[in-house]
Amino acid sequence: MSGHNHHSSLADRLIEIRRKARDGDEYARVQYFNLQLQPAPHDRMDCKENAWRTTNESPTWPLHPLHPADEYCTKLYTFTQDRQEVPLTVQVAAFPQTAQPSEDNIYMKIPVSQRWKPIKEWPLTIRAPKFKHKLTTFKEHRTWWYRNGRTFAFAALPEDIRRIIFLYAIGPEIYPMPKMTKYGTPVTRWQSEIVFGKGHQKLPRQKDSTVTVLHPNLSVLMLNKAYREEALKAGWEASKKQFRYATTFIEVIESRVGAAAKYNCLAKIQLDLSERD
Repeated sequence: MSGHNHHSSLADRLIEIRRKARDGDEYARVQYFNLQLQPAPHDRMDCKENAWRTTNESPTWPLHPLHPADEYCTKLYTFTQDRQEVPLTVQVAAFPQTAQPSEDNIYMKIPVSQRWKPIKEWPLTIRAPKFKHKLTTFKEHRTWWYRNGRTFAFAALPEDIRRIIFLYAIGPEIYPMPKMTKYGTPVTRWQSEIVFGKGHQKLPRQKDSTVTVLHPNLSVLMLNKAYREEALKAGWEASKKQFRYATTFIEVIESRVGAAAKYNCLAKIQLDLSERD
């Protein structure tokens, strides 16, 4: 196979057969249909390989009644992949030859090692272009579970473990504030209940400095009613309530407690007021 561009020959042959098929050649129409790119199923793998029959030799199956089986022991197939400049052409054969081809008895010859390998195993070793760069452990785990259909059994975890996860999502430190409209009028504020807050990503005063606190992940409150109660309990009782400014602290004191009254929301409070306050 050295020195011969199978991919170029395959493309020229496909063009010729397509021209004959347009002219009404029924045999060419069948050949053209068989030569179309046939995407290999990759819902459980991530190779995205396409297979072409490289030459116009007779297929390995069914066996030709006028010729012995050894004349058709191997065939050339070309495998292409997205963004791949040079496709791979390999020998494919069925062992035993007299058996009807299936995923268990089709083998391919690996070009480098020159060893025969079950073709169903080979695509699993090919990575899609988007996965050619190293992934983080989290993304690798998520991809693996997505491919094999597994899910994380969150409901099977003990309640105290789920509470730790909810606390991690909401945040070990929250900055409570009253629930206000976009205008934040005093009347509205005094009648509003206390919520987890917006986090502390941007400081209004340039001289102030503090550790960045991300916005609480409130999506955990929308999983279901049972998990909502567990998440609220973890957020109000296990987290540390931080107050950076006296104005915010006064607004929370003057506000209606609301749903937080069901929990021991005053268990952990820290006043980290600036010198100006």
